[in-house]
Amino acid sequence: VCSSDLKNMIDEINLIKQNAHKAGEGKCPFLPVLCFLSHDKGNLKQIPEWGKIHREYFSENENAKFIDLPCGHYVHREEPEMIAESITRFLNFHGLYC
Repeated sequence: VCSSDLKNMIDEINLIKQNAHKAGEGKCPFLPVLCFLSHDKGNLKQIPEWGKIHREYFSENENAKFIDLPCGHYVHREEPEMIAESITRFLNFHGLYC
């Protein structure tokens, strides 16, 4: 893990309660959302409802798409080709790819 990754992880941890509060205050935005859900056993032990929480939050958003991946938390590092292809397809589908 390089130092910028570590700083980002620490920032994410430090802001998790503040960000969760902001998300809980409002309704789900109705914009295209692509959500990658890893089946990271470490995270699932701590928060077994992780995927369900995301699916419930975006349940009314018809533009939300979920992709379950059998990998760890850092999906972009473990499945970079799958992530890139999925994002490109998603953006093309919504007319957002330049």
